[in-house]
Amino acid sequence: MKVIELLCTNIDEETWRQDEIIGWIYQYFNSIEKSEIFTRQNQKDFFISVDEVPATTQIFTPDWVVNWIIDNSLNKVYSEMKNGLRGKKNVEDIKLIDPCCGSGHFLVRAYDVFYEMYVEEGKYTKGEIPYKILENNIHGIDIDLRAVQLTGLILFIKTKTYLKENGYDTNTQGKLSVNLVCADAILLNGRRLEDLKEKHKDNKTILKMIEIIYEEFEDVRLKGSLIQPEKKLFPLFEEFKNRIARKELSKAKRTKKKQTKGQENLLEDQAISFDEYKSQRDFTKEERELMDSLNAIYSEAIKANDISRQLFATEARKSIKLVNIFMQKTGYDVVVTNPPYMGIGNMDIKLKNFIISNYKAGSEDLYSAFIMRCEEFLNENGILGMIVQHGFMFTSKYTELRESILKNNQIEKVVHLGTGIFEELTGEKVNSVMFTLNKTKQYNKKSEFVDISNCNNRSEYPNITNGVKRYLINQDKFQIIKGSPFTYKLSENILNYFLDSNFKDYAHVQRGLSTYNNDKYIRFYWEISNQERWKWIDKTSGNERYVSIDNVVVDFSSAAVEFYKSRGGFTGSNYYF
Repeated sequence: MKVIELLCTNIDEETWRQDEIIGWIYQYFNSIEKSEIFTRQNQKDFFISVDEVPATTQIFTPDWVVNWIIDNSLNKVYSEMKNGLRGKKNVEDIKLIDPCCGSGHFLVRAYDVFYEMYVEEGKYTKGEIPYKILENNIHGIDIDLRAVQLTGLILFIKTKTYLKENGYDTNTQGKLSVNLVCADAILLNGRRLEDLKEKHKDNKTILKMIEIIYEEFEDVRLKGSLIQPEKKLFPLFEEFKNRIARKELSKAKRTKKKQTKGQENLLEDQAISFDEYKSQRDFTKEERELMDSLNAIYSEAIKANDISRQLFATEARKSIKLVNIFMQKTGYDVVVTNPPYMGIGNMDIKLKNFIISNYKAGSEDLYSAFIMRCEEFLNENGILGMIVQHGFMFTSKYTELRESILKNNQIEKVVHLGTGIFEELTGEKVNSVMFTLNKTKQYNKKSEFVDISNCNNRSEYPNITNGVKRYLINQDKFQIIKGSPFTYKLSENILNYFLDSNFKDYAHVQRGLSTYNNDKYIRFYWEISNQERWKWIDKTSGNERYVSIDNVVVDFSSAAVEFYKSRGGFTGSNYYF
């Protein structure tokens, strides 16, 4: 009752009108469970179990962060298409996915952007557009069923709102098709598996599909969209098409037929090669049949909760779309997400082993593994937008990940956010960065870095980077320094010094003064009275690696200097000043 009272009395009507209000509420109730889990963090052998992963990794993304990422990814793709900077597509062919969608903040914002795209294109009425967006454009995956249900609810309400505002029928029953999936499937082994194998025992390809599904979807509730079934299924599909092509080509040559049913004129040239034939042969029908078989097998193999079964009537007759989302043949034009954060030390042993085996370069944390996975979802020239912890840009344990990013992508924009972005996170984890990158090997422009970690107006989007210094740098320069850290504040002139391995040609490394008795010979400047005896000294404390502290002085009397010399501490004296 207290919860109902809170929702009904403490939240005003204007707040209820905001798309993200449901996500805020869900995060509030999740925070209780999250706090209980992390009270055990200092216990021996602490790790986060399968059932605890959703609550501990759900972090609500601030709307200004969502807006920046969507504007610099989805809006950028559409703008470049309009201006001839990338291949033109119809709006319904532009695909966006959030593989860690949570309560759908990115998808809700993308919905609005796609709506404006459709209106501008003018191909569909405002009564058709909401359905087209859900059917064609936005895709989401998460391991938290409740979060996915809320995303579906928000999009459902949004669709109703657009229809009502434009004077169209708001009865959506039987009309909605969504691409939201909860990766919480439980594979049914034992008798169910044996029945599947027996049913398809004469079909080699389908038997292999069954094997792949049971391999790849094991513990999907723990791994979520990190599983990679397409890496095995796509080659299987290619093998299937190869067999068809070889069989048809061989038959045509044996019987000297000039045509094959459905492939008119393709075999008129008896000298046509296998590769030429396969490249020209239309496999649409066969691929559709394979996908239908794959969906049917998956539906039989799992016990799962399907968001569409509960919100969208027509979807109740369809299998879960998880396989279809992974099998998006041409990839996605835009991938956006705020991935889960979990260090490898807190992972369940199954998840840890899976991450190390499949995402070695990003295995230190879930977020870094998701950087790699999100790249895989992209099509050529697609754009990835993420907000993550900033450690991957600098620390040595992410060297391999950085080198992979630099090799396979063009870094577009990076905004170094610093701390305080996520109120529910404390400590080192709050050092955040948001970025966009283009999946291309054509590094034809400089990358833009902005540091707003010390700015007070970070939430004042779209003005968060106004008046802030921009660092423009060729990303290949990062590879000059060992480990390829994203040292964006170093000028290219300074970076070029690292090209010469003989750094001593540019700088002399010299040990300075050592007193061998700091308690006696070092003072704060306000503690001394004899200015002639004491001299300023640059000295760092144990936790100050680079920045010198200029509030201390050293005893420079004759007796003190003699003591330093006697201990070998009066070194580098020719640099004293």
